[in-house]
Parts: sequence; structure tokens; C-alpha cells
Amino acid sequence: MATLVWLRRECMKLYPERHIELQTEITEKEIPERLRVPIFKIAQESLNNVAKHSKAEWVDISLSKNGGGIELVVFDDGMGMAQS
Repeated sequence: MATLVWLRRECMKLYPERHIELQTEITEKEIPERLRVPIFKIAQESLNNVAKHSKAEWVDISLSKNGGGIELVVFDDGMGMAQS
């Protein structure tokens, strides 16, 4: 997805100390139009949270088909949230 490639590049410019890997196993044409913006927004907010809160150095983002759906996974090596 071209927008995720752009988002990764922009985040790495803003936060050069972070390494962001992006793996896409689905083309943009395979994603329904109505899901493209929400997928981008979720990835964007996830990277914002990494930058502001987790202090992660490594971030892995993957976008793939999962059965009849689409799966977006964002994984980082940062600090988790405290559970109460």
C-alpha cells in the first residue's frame, strides 16, 4: 500500500533513531476502498503512539490477507502500558 510506504518514510525522517520495517502481502487494489483510510489512520496512530509513549527502537508493520479479512499488525520493542 503506497500510503503505508509514504507513512513509514515520513516517520523515519521525523524519528531517525527508530527503525520501521513494513511488510505488505496485499496490493492496494485488493483492499476495499472503504477500508483504505481506516487502515492508514490506524497505522498512523500506532506510529504516533510509538513515537510519544513506547520509546521503541524497532517497529514492524505488516498488512496481509487473513482468511476473508485484512490484518494490520504493528509490533514494537517499546514499553507496554501498565495494567491496573
